[in-house]
Amino acid sequence: MNIYQTVAAFSIMYVNWIVEVLPMEMLVDPQTIEPGITEHLLINCSISKSSDSKLAFLYSITISRTADNESETSFEVASVNIFTKEVTQNNTEVEGAVSVGQLNKNGESFLSLQFMYPVQRMVGIYKCEAHGMSPSGKPATENSFKNVKMRNLDFTSVAEQLKLIKIQSAKTISEINERIIKQASEFQKEKGLKDVALDGLRNELVVKNQEILDLKQVLGELNTTTVNFIKALNARLESSSQWFFKVSPVYKGRRYYLSQQDPVVRSEEAMATCVFYGGYLAEIDDMEEHAFVVTFIKQFSGFNHVLLGGTDEGHEGLWLYRNSNSTLPSWAITQRQGTLYNCQYLYKGDNWAALDSHCYLNLSPFPARFLCEIPKTVI
Repeated sequence: MNIYQTVAAFSIMYVNWIVEVLPMEMLVDPQTIEPGITEHLLINCSISKSSDSKLAFLYSITISRTADNESETSFEVASVNIFTKEVTQNNTEVEGAVSVGQLNKNGESFLSLQFMYPVQRMVGIYKCEAHGMSPSGKPATENSFKNVKMRNLDFTSVAEQLKLIKIQSAKTISEINERIIKQASEFQKEKGLKDVALDGLRNELVVKNQEILDLKQVLGELNTTTVNFIKALNARLESSSQWFFKVSPVYKGRRYYLSQQDPVVRSEEAMATCVFYGGYLAEIDDMEEHAFVVTFIKQFSGFNHVLLGGTDEGHEGLWLYRNSNSTLPSWAITQRQGTLYNCQYLYKGDNWAALDSHCYLNLSPFPARFLCEIPKTVI
């Protein structure tokens, strides 16, 4: 077995990593460049399936360049092979170029090189070479050539390019102007609508502000009227209380008002009168308060009973204060026999101790008064 047959056998054994070869195709675009004007130069070598290929398997693809037909010097530009599986690029020859490629056993294999704004030294004959093995197991190569030429710039060419640039620029400027005009029109339209809405809001705000000012004025006048009314009412209450009551000094934030009315007393009327003046029938909670009240009422004469706020009416035997609904202290009421004695009084005949009696005293031998308890801030 010779060396070629050995390689062929080896290739067949490892066919899973050897690329099946297909016919070579080469693309160069454009084939004539104008330095400074041409935007790109594309060199592409590709392999596609065909039964006419000289190669059974593919090992590598190479792109090389010679300056012209007479030059014998060839420069490898880029290559890709099955061993490294990466594109190798000669940066001296392809500075600024982008190269990509792959060897694919299940699809197309290719090597592609693109120059941006190609210059004169990129002119020449480019060759694509596919290296591999023939169906008989011998080394084989397929190649293809393309010539890249250069057209020297002249005034006509430059003028044509400038003309194209001018036309394209004018078109672009025109499109931009149209968009600007359209956007300006839409903006003005929206602005007009917003201005109308804003004017409406301003007018509405002016009206609302005026309504608020008017309301403030009315409220101010009403407040002044109310304050004056309260002052006048308080003055009348204070004036009437001076004729209606004898008033105690302040005791723990409140005063006691002793009535000067006719001896005939109804407990409901007495409570209503106290409430009218901002208080209630007196509720004595401790001995200290009792002593203060007794000292106060002993300054006056013409009565021997003083009505307080305690009652057991409706709940016989359970003495509660009318205002606070709290239970009377045990010493604050001396109960007598009979169910008609339902109101609490201070009785002069017993040194102003508390006892129960009728809620309506109409007997002249027992002249009575009632005692209100009112916070000092009320009157």
